Amino acid sequence: QGRTPLQVAVRHGSCGVIPMLIGNCLTVITEAVVVAAAGNEESGEEVMTLLLEQRGADVVITEEVVKAAAGNYMRGKEVITLLLEQRGADVAITE
Repeated sequence: QGRTPLQVAVRHGSCGVIPMLIGNCLTVITEAVVVAAAGNEESGEEVMTLLLEQRGADVVITEEVVKAAAGNYMRGKEVITLLLEQRGADVAITE
């Protein structure tokens, strides 16, 4: 479905391989990657923490990211809390 290995890894867990994938400075952290991380129902908070710690400047918190976190029934609360604590001023919240 046109997903990159990084998108698949951040969406479906695989925290062991994520640091290797995002450690490469040529790897682009797209909105789709951040949305996938926010929607990860098993380890969304852990995956988002990895993204923010290792590539924070490249992680843009868009409205779609917030929607994905809000729709994450298992880990959404933790992901939203993390985003607000780490990047509160950057979190896009509209009506």
